[in-house]
Amino acid sequence: MRLVSITMLKKIGATTALLLTLPLWLFSQENSPYSRFGLGDLSNTKNAVNRAMGGVAAAYSDFQSVNFLNPASYSSLRITTFDIGTEINNRTLKDIPGAQKYTSSNLLVNYIQIGIPLLNNVKAFNKQRAWGLNFGLQPMTRVSYKIETTTRQIDSVGLLNEGSGGSYYAFAGTGYKIKNLSVGINFGYMFGSKDINNRTIFLNDTVSYAKSNARNKLNYGGVYYTLGAQYFILLKEAKDKKPAEHLKLGAYGSLKQNINAVTDSSYETFLYNAYGGTYRVDSVYEKTHIKSTISYPVSYGFGFLYEKEGIFSIGVDYTQSKWSNYTFAGAKDQLTDSWMLHVGAQATGPVKKSKKDKAPVIYRGGFSYGQDIMNVTGKMPVWTVALGAAIPVSSHNRFSTQFTVINSFLEFGSRGQKSNIVKENFIRVGVGFSLSDLWFRKLKYQ
Repeated sequence: MRLVSITMLKKIGATTALLLTLPLWLFSQENSPYSRFGLGDLSNTKNAVNRAMGGVAAAYSDFQSVNFLNPASYSSLRITTFDIGTEINNRTLKDIPGAQKYTSSNLLVNYIQIGIPLLNNVKAFNKQRAWGLNFGLQPMTRVSYKIETTTRQIDSVGLLNEGSGGSYYAFAGTGYKIKNLSVGINFGYMFGSKDINNRTIFLNDTVSYAKSNARNKLNYGGVYYTLGAQYFILLKEAKDKKPAEHLKLGAYGSLKQNINAVTDSSYETFLYNAYGGTYRVDSVYEKTHIKSTISYPVSYGFGFLYEKEGIFSIGVDYTQSKWSNYTFAGAKDQLTDSWMLHVGAQATGPVKKSKKDKAPVIYRGGFSYGQDIMNVTGKMPVWTVALGAAIPVSSHNRFSTQFTVINSFLEFGSRGQKSNIVKENFIRVGVGFSLSDLWFRKLKYQ
């Protein structure tokens, strides 16, 4: 039995090492004041393929792409695929009243996963049985902000509010298909932290005042799962060199889930050291290991995808999350229910005669519009336009067992409006590396 291709393992190792070390030298401080609320800014939990199509994912599946948003899609895997995604995002925050701007750029690793087909019995379309498995790690939220303000009381007072942290989801998922119906589940552990410091500094040239800091360090973790289903309808069979036509329906979601949390809280006086850090002088109050519960809200999505096999496909998704029901230690936050409408398409480019053994480029595009989860100074509209392409790197023919594709995307859009205090414009450029090979196959000799 041929377990693993050595060449494939070298590619996986090199790609993973490169992407995990890039943030060490390409990183600048992100500053999103909205990440103060809830568990922070939500990460885009979609792979590069779906993001290039404006977020269409509920009904999407193919033989190589690992669509972890809907685990039912794992049953469509035909080849073992290692998939890793990264992006560079640039965001500009604009203070509406003061017309001030702040710009930051960041490199992020969006996901690491490996999809494995367990059962691939390809027969007639309505008799097919298939089973797939996926292991993955992805970020869920990010907390990163630093806000400085100065007020005038008896003396000038400087207020420095800082926050850092985020959450991650390590999971295993499986999808099983019988006839036209696929069902799946992702099951894993969500964990993270949120470190909040609110410092008060009196600014006086002649009198020295104690500097104070109120700190709350939150650590949390718990079981988290999502469910998914897809249904395939054959509209037209392939005939006379004309491709088959399918209508795919999809839905996924998660129920309300409780996550265990522990908080360390303290009020202290501090001084700055020679290196720009701080050290404690005295503590007024300190309490550790305060146990509580985070109520993570219900979320769901559904949609359809019309596909002309090997030519083009077009789809529509609708997603919603009940963030108004989010609570931490029984208390609500300045969050509201969010919704999003996604529309996207992809088309296969022409095959060049000089490169018959090479798969064609697939072009993608889409847009989305909806409401963000934040409700700080009124509801915040969000819109995004996306473009992308799937570029094959290696040849795909009967003599090759490896198939590598670079899935790229470009997103630009905006969050907020004039009624909000801060408006955000963003540009995101990302790639997903899909490295596939035939693993666990029996070799036959004559």
